[in-house]
Amino acid sequence: MRILSIYFLIGLFLAFPALSHSANVSIQKGDSKERVLALLGTPTGSVSSDNEETLWFLKGSVQLIDGKVVSIDIISDEALARKEENEKIVAEQIKQQMQLNKKLLEERNAKEKEVAASIAAAKAKEKAEQDRTANQEELKQLLNSYYAAMDTMILYVKKWHEILLSNKSYKEHIDLAPQRRDFRKASKYQLGVCELKLSVIYNFIGKHPEAGQALNIDLPQTRITLDAFKMSIDASISEDDALEKWMAEKARNMESLYERMIVNMQLQKQLNLINLQRQQEFNRMDEQNRQLKSINNKLDDIQRTQQ
Repeated sequence: MRILSIYFLIGLFLAFPALSHSANVSIQKGDSKERVLALLGTPTGSVSSDNEETLWFLKGSVQLIDGKVVSIDIISDEALARKEENEKIVAEQIKQQMQLNKKLLEERNAKEKEVAASIAAAKAKEKAEQDRTANQEELKQLLNSYYAAMDTMILYVKKWHEILLSNKSYKEHIDLAPQRRDFRKASKYQLGVCELKLSVIYNFIGKHPEAGQALNIDLPQTRITLDAFKMSIDASISEDDALEKWMAEKARNMESLYERMIVNMQLQKQLNLINLQRQQEFNRMDEQNRQLKSINNKLDDIQRTQQ
């Protein structure tokens, strides 16, 4: 609409000379070209064809045939002044309209930038939310893997202790020695697996602390629990080494029944004491295991809630 108004003003200006011109008494039909030039000055433009020529001046135009005036379209000085004044008015209006258009364009550009910034912020927020969700899911998987490794380790440790801390005869220990050694090796291996998985969890939460906060992970307590299992395994290794040593001594001293009885009584007493201590340790480990399972159940509840 504003552009159309500009064209309307220009058209009005161009139409003005035709509406306001009048014959100039100084130039008459039949006057020579020299007289026209003497009165009106140098033309602003001209066009000629054969014996016809048209001259344009600020005040209008003059048509000549064979060098003589045949048509005059010249406006008065007052009309020229009005034309020039109208030109100034139109020019000022065009200038104001261009300034307004520039301002509107700047406002539109600013609005477009604002909208683009809002869209970018919304996309960034959406991506951040997607990243948080993905991080929480990844942390859940890491935790589930860790707890599965813990369950496997606990299973091996229990089977190992069942052999290690039982009141079996020398012959029974000889028969069960391969299993005991396998469970000992598996327990140590699973402990390493758990420590590695917990280290991965520590590093992950270090990079994405919000994921740990969202899942309410108590890393210090998890570390304490694993350290308790490590201490238990270390103690069991010492006991296992003692049993191996005892069995070796038993093998070397089979010729003396008396010595075997003394060693057996001493070992039985030691095993009973260790069995008592281990039973207490197992009770504590069972309680920790229940706590771990409770945490896992809570994690499952959170996952189901999010889904």
